[in-house]
Amino acid sequence: MKNFILCCIVLFISLGGQAQFIPMPLNYPDDGTAYMSWFTSIVDDSNVWVGTVHEGYNGYLPYDQAVRTTDGGESWEFKTIPVTGTPWIQHLAAANANTCYYVYIDGVTYENGIWKTSDGGDSWAKVTTNQFQGGWPNAIHCFTADTVVAVGDPNPAYFEIQITYDGGSTWTRVPQANVPTALSNEWSTQGNFFAAGNTIGFGTSHGRCVHSHDRGLHWEAVQVVDEYMEFCFGDSLHGVGFRPGTAEGYYTTDNGGDTWKFLSNINNYVLASMSSVPGINGAYVITALDTTVSDSLMVFFTTDFFSSFIKIDSNLTNAS
Repeated sequence: MKNFILCCIVLFISLGGQAQFIPMPLNYPDDGTAYMSWFTSIVDDSNVWVGTVHEGYNGYLPYDQAVRTTDGGESWEFKTIPVTGTPWIQHLAAANANTCYYVYIDGVTYENGIWKTSDGGDSWAKVTTNQFQGGWPNAIHCFTADTVVAVGDPNPAYFEIQITYDGGSTWTRVPQANVPTALSNEWSTQGNFFAAGNTIGFGTSHGRCVHSHDRGLHWEAVQVVDEYMEFCFGDSLHGVGFRPGTAEGYYTTDNGGDTWKFLSNINNYVLASMSSVPGINGAYVITALDTTVSDSLMVFFTTDFFSSFIKIDSNLTNAS
């Protein structure tokens, strides 16, 4: 099946709410397997980096290509990352048009590494050595090209959080005293990460929001629900927590994640994902499945932190 991934690079939203997403085909191989643009890191309206999950009938397949556009999705470049073994992507983060970090796990040995390019993907260097040894990295964020935070599962009893201030040449693990102790069988999850201003954080399998207000130096955990949850922040104070694929409603915070308020879900819709809109206070784009129509995805836009919604696209379906 020809995989056709909708990469929404530029979204034009008028005051009347009339807008459409523009499909941007990435032209993955037509080989009967699935290529999913699971992770994106948007630098600006021209430059976007994509992390691809490759999947076959029996599970994940290796994939070592960084995908990027420099013209807003009109064309795409596939850059080979020299990661060996059976690479499965965990997350990525772009600092600018030329600098990007990709996080990988080996699907057989579970060895891991973070790879960096500073020249638009023409060359790559592995910038980790013994970081996350025996652990599992899940997400990465660039405050600048040199100041980068990577987070992973508990290793062994508290979440492993690594910070570099020199572009990956050296890393320092945040000490245990500054990181919450993990609950029994608790872990962070692949790409479940948010950052806004100096606030960064991630959700856990036990429904906790683990966050920092000082770029990762000190962390605290707040219990929101007792099951897996994802979070999205528009600024350092305002964020949303939700459980993808459920109609259980969502939670909002206006104090950086310290406390949360429950809100009911959008009628007849199951939340799938959401993203804040930089530069517009209180603005989020939300995708949701219509429970009354099979295989149909709706896109909503809020400009007032979920007090009201505008439907900006509808009936998006899988293309073949």
